[in-house]
Amino acid sequence: MIVLDSSLQLSLNKQDSIAQLNFVVFINIVNIISFDLYSNTFSKIFINYPFNLNFFYSHLKVLPNLNSPNKNISLFQSVFVLSFGFTVKYYLNTTSLIFQNANLNKIEFHGLSDSFLNRNILSFTTLNSTLNSKIVTLALDMYNFKLSTSLIDPNLFKTILILTLKGTINSINSNLFTNLLNLSSIDFDLVNFPYFLTPNTGWLKKMPNKRIRITIKNDGIYKFPNSDLCLFKSFENFSFVITPKLDYCTCTIIWLLKNTSLPTMRPNCTLINCNFETIFKSCKFYKIKKETSNYYNEINRSQYLNFITVVFTPLFGLIGLVTNIINIIALSLIDSITKSSEQMNRLMLINSILNLIYSIIYLFSLINKCVYFTGLFCSSINKTYSSQIFDIIFIKFLANILKLMTNLSIIGISLLRLITLIKDKSIMANIGKFLKQKFSRILLILGLFGFLVSLDQFFINDINENLFIVSAIDYEKFPNENTFMNEISHFFNRRVNSNIKYTGAVSYVFFIIYMLNFIVNDILLYVIMLVVDLALIFYLKESIDLKKKLAFGKFGLNKIGKRKIKITAVILMNSLILFSLRLVHFVFSVYVFKEKLYSNKNGENVCFLYSLICTNYKEFGEFLYFVSNVYSIVLFYNLNINFKRRIQKILHIRSPKSFALNDIKSNIISMSH
Repeated sequence: MIVLDSSLQLSLNKQDSIAQLNFVVFINIVNIISFDLYSNTFSKIFINYPFNLNFFYSHLKVLPNLNSPNKNISLFQSVFVLSFGFTVKYYLNTTSLIFQNANLNKIEFHGLSDSFLNRNILSFTTLNSTLNSKIVTLALDMYNFKLSTSLIDPNLFKTILILTLKGTINSINSNLFTNLLNLSSIDFDLVNFPYFLTPNTGWLKKMPNKRIRITIKNDGIYKFPNSDLCLFKSFENFSFVITPKLDYCTCTIIWLLKNTSLPTMRPNCTLINCNFETIFKSCKFYKIKKETSNYYNEINRSQYLNFITVVFTPLFGLIGLVTNIINIIALSLIDSITKSSEQMNRLMLINSILNLIYSIIYLFSLINKCVYFTGLFCSSINKTYSSQIFDIIFIKFLANILKLMTNLSIIGISLLRLITLIKDKSIMANIGKFLKQKFSRILLILGLFGFLVSLDQFFINDINENLFIVSAIDYEKFPNENTFMNEISHFFNRRVNSNIKYTGAVSYVFFIIYMLNFIVNDILLYVIMLVVDLALIFYLKESIDLKKKLAFGKFGLNKIGKRKIKITAVILMNSLILFSLRLVHFVFSVYVFKEKLYSNKNGENVCFLYSLICTNYKEFGEFLYFVSNVYSIVLFYNLNINFKRRIQKILHIRSPKSFALNDIKSNIISMSH
C-alpha cells in the first residue's frame, strides 16, 4: 500500500504516441492507502482527450494537514471521469477539500454499503470555504443505503446536473435536494424501486426544480400496478421517463408519464380510463406489502453463507486436526487380536489419515476467502496467482479425490462391522481374504477413478486476472469456477466482463462430470452408507438378543440392554448427522447445477449474471461436507471397544469399574466391530 503524494508522478506528454490517439485513456490505480491533498501526481498528463481515473483496492482517506499550507489544491483538476470501485474503503467525515478545483464531467462512488457484513459508508465534512469545483454528474452505486446531505454535500455537489442512483436504497432525506439548484435529471437504476418510496416522499415536495426529469430504469419485474397508484401521488408535477419503453399500460403508468418530456416513450393507453381524483381521495398511508427479490439481496444472502464458512472453518478445522491426530496415535498403539480387527484398524487408520490431510487442505482454503474487500474479512493474498493455483490444485482437485476416498473408507468400516455380525462366517472369511490380497489394488483403482473424475477441475477453474472490477455485481472470485454455461449469448449485454470458456455442446461434458462427481460423492456413497448402517442395526439387534439369552443375572441383562440402545443410538445419530448435512449440501449443489443449465423464471442465468451467488452456495455445500467428517473420533470411540480403551488411556479418562459381565460384553462388541 502506498500514499498518493507528490513522490508518485505520472507523466504523458503530447508527443507520446498514446497521447496522440483520439480516444479516452483509462488509468487504473490500486493499493492507495491515503491521499495527500497537495499531491500533483496527475498534473503532468497531457493528452488530446481527457482521461478517466479509476481507483481499486484502496482507501479514500485524506492525510491530515498539520501545517495548513496556504496554497490551492488541484489533485483531480485535469481528470475527466473519476471513479472509485467497490473495492475502495470509504470513511466518515472525509474532507471535501480533496475535490477542490476539480473539473469533473463525472464522479462515481461504487460499493457504498450499510450492512452487517459490509459497512462502507462515505460522508463529507461541511466547509464554509469555496471549493471552486465543477462536477456535472454524480453516480452512486450502493446497497441498503440512506441518502442524506452528509454524502451529497450541497457545497461540494451544488453544480451537478445529473444524479444517478444504482443498487438499493432505504430512504432519501427530505432536505437532500433543497440546495441542488442546478439539478436537472435524476436517474433511478434501483432494483428495489419503488419500495424505497415508503413511508415518505418528502424529498419530492422540497425539490427546488419542478421541471426536473426523473428516469426510471425498469427491470421488467415491477409492473406499475393500479394498486400502487397512491404511492406515486406526489409525482404529479415531474417529467417521468421509463426505460425501456413499456408495451403495456396501467393507471399508474398514465399518471407518471402524463408530463413526460419524451412522448414517444408513452405506451398506447387510449383504452384505459382512470378517475385519478376519486382514487386519490381514498388514498391513506400507503405501503407496498411485499418487496420482490433482487440480485443485490441474493448476493448479500449468499455472502452470509460465505461469512459462516469463514468463521467456522478454523473451529472445525482445528477439531479435525486434533481428533484425527488422536485417532492415528490410538490406532497405531492398538494390537490387533483377530484378522477382522486388523482390517478394521487399518481402514480406521486410513480414514483418519485422509481426514487429517483433508482438514489441513481445507484450513488453507481461507487464503482464498473474501467476504467483502471492505467488509469483515478478506484475505490479503486471495487475488495472487500462487494462491489461485493452490486453490485449483489442492482445494478443488486433491480435496475432491480425498472426499471420495474418505467416503469409501467409511463404507468399508461399516461393511466390516456388518460382516462380523452375519452368522455365515464363510462369507467373512472369503471377504477378508479378498480384501487382504486385493487391498492395495482396490485402493489404487479407487484412487485412479477419483483422479479421473476430478480432472475437470483443471479445465473449469480459471485464473482470474481481471482485477479492475468497478461494481460488485460483476465480481468473480479468484479463481473463477463459473466458466461453463449452457446458453448465454443473450446475456452478454448484461455483463461488463465475462470469463465463460465453454458453452453449448462442449459445456455438457462438464455438466456430466459435475453431476458424476456429485452423484458418486454425495448421493450414491451416502445411500450405500445408510443401507449398511440400517443393516448393521438389524444384525446387531439379533446378535445382542442372542447374547442376552446367554447372560446371567438381571443386572447383566440390564447392562447389555443399555449397551444395545447406546450402539443403536450412535449409529442412528451418525446417519442422521450425515443425512442432514448431505441433504443441505445436495440442495445447494442441485441449485447451482440448475442455475448453470437453465435460466430462472425471469429469464436470467444467475450463475452467469451474478457469479458470486453460485460460487458461495457451492462453497457452503463443501463446507457442510467438511463438517460431516470431523467427528469420526466420536464414531470410533462408541463403536470400537479397543479404540475406546486406548483413547481413555491416552487422555487419562477413568473407566467405570468392571465386572465379570463386562468381559462378555467386550467380546460381543469387539466381534461385532
